[in-house]
Amino acid sequence: MAKELIQRAIDRGASDIYLIASKEKYKLYFRQMTARDLVEEIGLEVGLALLTHFKFLAGMNTGERRRVQLGACWYELEESNAKRLRLSTVGDFGGNESLVIRLLHDQNKELDFWFDEELENYDCKRGLHLFAGPVGSGKTSLMFDLARRHFTDLQVITIEEPVELIDSDFIQLQVNEVIGNSYDELIKLSLRHRPDLLIVGEIRDKLTAQAVLRASLTGYTVFSTVHALLLEVSFRDYQSWV
Repeated sequence: MAKELIQRAIDRGASDIYLIASKEKYKLYFRQMTARDLVEEIGLEVGLALLTHFKFLAGMNTGERRRVQLGACWYELEESNAKRLRLSTVGDFGGNESLVIRLLHDQNKELDFWFDEELENYDCKRGLHLFAGPVGSGKTSLMFDLARRHFTDLQVITIEEPVELIDSDFIQLQVNEVIGNSYDELIKLSLRHRPDLLIVGEIRDKLTAQAVLRASLTGYTVFSTVHALLLEVSFRDYQSWV
């Protein structure tokens, strides 16, 4: 059923799958652009089995149902095809756990941007390059596209939670607070390796914002993202952190 679920979402062009706990059942939703549509309702036992299955594949703690968890994995489909998934779980006050699965962009296909010429001429000079937009707007894909265009055969280090787009030409680090690998610590570590480009997946708090700013002010080229619908909002949020 899990494989069928992923394939159905792909066939419908969905970007996200929601498995939401609701009393004695689970509600299954697909998101396409801004619309979230109810697909079906499934029994509690089947829903829990699906949730546990995906958590196990993503290396998440299957026994923990209260704390927020993040993970990512490749999911094998038919004919040797695989889809990269990003997972996020959260438990409510009653211990009922819900799951959101993001279906990530196919890395074997080149992205087509309507502003391709601008990307080719983009000045990746030293300093902080901040990419702002809502969830699913392509911020990470755009950063990686620029990195591949302008930093070929150079030292590129990425720091993400979790790693989304895998590129064998980059050194990719994953945040793990349990073992002390926070955004701040990994940024400090990365600078010792003298990267030509440092990509920080997302700025979520003051500590990360300050670490990113320090790296950019010491002469490094840094790409990072913030969630914001408007440009002025992203600047205001960042200024409040630093």
